[in-house]
Amino acid sequence: GDVDDSLRDKIHAGVFNSLNDSEMKHPDVAYAMLFGDTSVLHEDLKDSFRATGIAHLLAVSGLHVSIIILLFGFVLKKLKVGVKLNLIISSMFLLFYCYLCNFSVSVIRASLMALFSLYALLRGKAYDNLSVLSLIAVVVLLINPLEMFNVSFVLSFSAVLSIILMSGPIKRVFDKVFYDKF
Repeated sequence: GDVDDSLRDKIHAGVFNSLNDSEMKHPDVAYAMLFGDTSVLHEDLKDSFRATGIAHLLAVSGLHVSIIILLFGFVLKKLKVGVKLNLIISSMFLLFYCYLCNFSVSVIRASLMALFSLYALLRGKAYDNLSVLSLIAVVVLLINPLEMFNVSFVLSFSAVLSIILMSGPIKRVFDKVFYDKF
């Protein structure tokens, strides 16, 4: 609604203005990386990101969510917040961050995977990446079946699926080849 959009817009504008007022060399890049909003970047700069193969850094994803979870976890631990309350606060902030990122598929996927992982850790239960990824994909598609044709959905889920499927074999090769070296 209008209230939601205006709140998001006000927060985005506040962050953008704060970054611009700072001594930062490229506040537009920081803003784009924070919210996945590349509309503030000059087209030449976007082309440079694409040409160098690092354009994915501008899409909010698991990297961003991991950093948020680690920072929140660190700060809340220093404040002596209990594990359950830490999970609740982190969950609420991640949901708010999803809202700030306009509920993009990649940030929803990354946030839900992180929350399932934290919940499993809290409960002392096993965490299965493949099952969680599948569950999130089903939920997203139940909410909006047309996401199946969204390039962001396909790339986000395919990339994580590839990482999940290839991490075991790659680890085994590294363990064999480099076992004595490190």
